[in-house]
Amino acid sequence: MTHGAGATPSPIVERARSDGDGDGDAHETRSVQKDAEAEESATKPRSGRAVRAVACGSALLAMSLGGCAAHGEAVRAEPIALELLAWTTLPPEPEDAPGRVGELSGLAYREESGTWLAVSDGALPEKVVELAVELRLEPVPALRVRFVRAIGMEHPAQDAEAIAIAPDGSWIIGYEMPPTVARFAHGEHGGFMTLPTPQEIVWHARENRGFESVAWRETKDGPEIWAATESALTIDGDEATRERGALCRVVVFDGRTHEVLRQYFYKTEPSPRGLLGLGGFNSLAEMHALPDGRILTLERSLAAPRLYDATIFLIDGSSDAQKEDGALPVLRKRRIASLRELGLTNVGNFEGMALGPTIDDDRGGRLLLLVADDNAGRDGQVGSQFAALRILE
Repeated sequence: MTHGAGATPSPIVERARSDGDGDGDAHETRSVQKDAEAEESATKPRSGRAVRAVACGSALLAMSLGGCAAHGEAVRAEPIALELLAWTTLPPEPEDAPGRVGELSGLAYREESGTWLAVSDGALPEKVVELAVELRLEPVPALRVRFVRAIGMEHPAQDAEAIAIAPDGSWIIGYEMPPTVARFAHGEHGGFMTLPTPQEIVWHARENRGFESVAWRETKDGPEIWAATESALTIDGDEATRERGALCRVVVFDGRTHEVLRQYFYKTEPSPRGLLGLGGFNSLAEMHALPDGRILTLERSLAAPRLYDATIFLIDGSSDAQKEDGALPVLRKRRIASLRELGLTNVGNFEGMALGPTIDDDRGGRLLLLVADDNAGRDGQVGSQFAALRILE
């Protein structure tokens, strides 16, 4: 079932015309530099300060992950650089929408149409919302997001939180209640199959902490579907505290047969310290696989008085074995940067992240788009916030 105008999407990423029209918010650009040699050329086009990604708070990000070899891929050491280009907010009742649009979580880019898909759990049946995104870089960066249509997706599971698109066009959607991964064979036009979630995850996932993220990962041994819980299962320990992070459960499915290949722990950062020492919250909100097999992860944090932040990390599938017999290996990760470090001051509840098209300017790179769940305005957010980053490898 579809709703909306079915509008033709506008260009996704383009250089601005000389008249400089376009909607969205502009700002000075801040970046995380690739390496020492690239520092000067990387900062020349923009006036903002450079923010260096650090490992353990001291060194320029090197991304040499080491550890146990990654399944299906050789361990790579190339650095990642991120640069905040622009941000904007899609209003709760955008033009051409049949009603309220919000509670967006999870994001995927449809290359064939140049549009983006986000899942919305605001009402039943839960929906996939198609969006058109336009990024202009001159004379000042500006981001525009338009509603295209909403697509009803029927499935017994509830609370859709994540979406990925396979090369055959099928949609992979992650749900929290119960923790479920479903593959819609032909996107909106076909039926679905439900992947076999390990029973310990079904029985021991915390309420509203099921599969928050999914990713389609290509490897030399074949495609994989990664799914991760938002926080630790009750049998795996506590949620993140100020002293330690949470052990999220990661399941890797075969992208062809859908059988479970292996499981990992993903350890989040500790929760931030809030006002007057009050505790905060930190969890794994999103994963997105890069073309080379490495995976970006997004950790979303909250500390009183309602100060969100979101931090991007990189994993490549390498892991450390735990000392306890039978314990799952822990994925090794490297920190890239938080959105506040990149220059976004008013950070929303970011839960979706996806790689998009190549950016058409002298610096190149690709668009990395993020979306925040507005929680239907319950926590003071008004509209769905989007942030456009440039990613350089």
